[in-house]
Amino acid sequence: MGLVSIFPRPSRPPKAVGIVNFPSRNIIQEMRIAECFKEQIMIIRRLSFLVLVLITFVQSPVVLQAQSSCPPTAPDAEGPFYKPSVPLRDRTGSGLVISGKVLAADSCLPIPGSRVEWWQANPQGSYDDAHRGALITDSAGEYRLETDVPPPYYGRPPHVHFKIMAPGYSTLTTQIYPGKGEVKMTFDFVLMTVTGRR
Repeated sequence: MGLVSIFPRPSRPPKAVGIVNFPSRNIIQEMRIAECFKEQIMIIRRLSFLVLVLITFVQSPVVLQAQSSCPPTAPDAEGPFYKPSVPLRDRTGSGLVISGKVLAADSCLPIPGSRVEWWQANPQGSYDDAHRGALITDSAGEYRLETDVPPPYYGRPPHVHFKIMAPGYSTLTTQIYPGKGEVKMTFDFVLMTVTGRR
């Protein structure tokens, strides 16, 4: 016969069946705090983006103002054939139309009331009074004239002389050189203020 133990056998704990471990209150609170933190981060990011857009919008006029200057038109030789007090007219021939604006170098704004004078050689290569004229720019600083196509002479390429005058601005004397076969030209004259330097 076997020996019978007088000590009871330790019973095994029953297995848990169908029991779901729910998170504790502390874990739930931490999860809620984490969700709130994520929402705050998203709000901060959106606000930062809006602030950046506003800063860019506010600064953009300053940038535009800093870039709102035009390089002045380079001067060119007056030559020996300039005559003052030429008649006002917008046509000294046909075949070449020149138009554009007179602008201020420091602001790129048009200068209405500017006086635009021009003179050139006639089709035979000689200077005459029929190919001299002057006009006044309109309220938008625009000018338009029509003249004969200047010929080359004495080894010089075809060109038209210009002198631009406006109160408060330095007088500009320059030349325009139309290309071969060119019948229309757009050219803006940019003037420096009297106190400015070239």
